[in-house]
Amino acid sequence: MNMLPAAFYNRLGIVKKIRREIAGHPRRDRVIDLGCGTGIHTVHLASIAGEVVGIDTDQKKIDTARKNYPHLEFYRMDAARTEFPDGRFDTAFMIMFLHETLSDEVIRECCRVAGEVVIIDYSRVLYGLTGRLIRLIEKDKYERYAAVNLTEKFAGFGFALREGRSIHPNFYIYFFARDRAAKGSLKSGQAIRIAGPGAAAGRGPDLCRRI
Repeated sequence: MNMLPAAFYNRLGIVKKIRREIAGHPRRDRVIDLGCGTGIHTVHLASIAGEVVGIDTDQKKIDTARKNYPHLEFYRMDAARTEFPDGRFDTAFMIMFLHETLSDEVIRECCRVAGEVVIIDYSRVLYGLTGRLIRLIEKDKYERYAAVNLTEKFAGFGFALREGRSIHPNFYIYFFARDRAAKGSLKSGQAIRIAGPGAAAGRGPDLCRRI
């Protein structure tokens, strides 16, 4: 998880927005929460999954998660090198985590263990006082994250962007799926909407991308 305190996100209403997004996600049999921290989002993922697993490299956070949510599974594990077999999960969630640990290894691993990847993180363009605060605190982590084209990164591992939209002026949600599954859910030539700041290439207005 990132360096900004939970109170910061609560004040912006981001936690409620994240929980709303989770609640609206189609139910899945098996879900993994990468970078789960103390499990504050993992417990809500349990409402849409038959099985949910949270992993993090911070043992203290894993211990806290196990104490707070003893009915869920938590493991100390590196998101770039998990111990799960290929395709073990239906969906991998990365909630305010990818900007912290952005690497080809992490993206490759989440694509290996799951057929769908959901990312909730900062927008590529930040606005207002909140945006300035994020830049000040996150510094190089944010700049590095904002410079990467996630659509191209995931395409390199056989995943296509299914949907992307703002949930707040400074926060964004992406849905990636294996390329075959993403195309199969849309007719040839059909446009999907990539909404809000920092769409396909990380910057710019709303646009449509054709499959």
